[in-house]
Amino acid sequence: MRIEGILLPSDWDEDGQVTALILATPDEGELRIEYHQAPAHLEKYLRQKVIVDGKIAGTGLLKIDTIKVCSPDLMSIG
Repeated sequence: MRIEGILLPSDWDEDGQVTALILATPDEGELRIEYHQAPAHLEKYLRQKVIVDGKIAGTGLLKIDTIKVCSPDLMSIG
């Protein structure tokens, strides 16, 4: 499944580090992200439009295989 959306933080630890992410979709939905790398690895892509490939793994949970930033170069980060 391929979904486009904005990558946003959804939870932080006591030091202010991002510990969880969501993908805000064009239809105003939100999917919690499960990714093989720590959320901190993706912080530089927060609040950017991305395209993700993955599987719905439960209600509101998206297991991501790859992420691509929507930019002129469409850089892959997964």
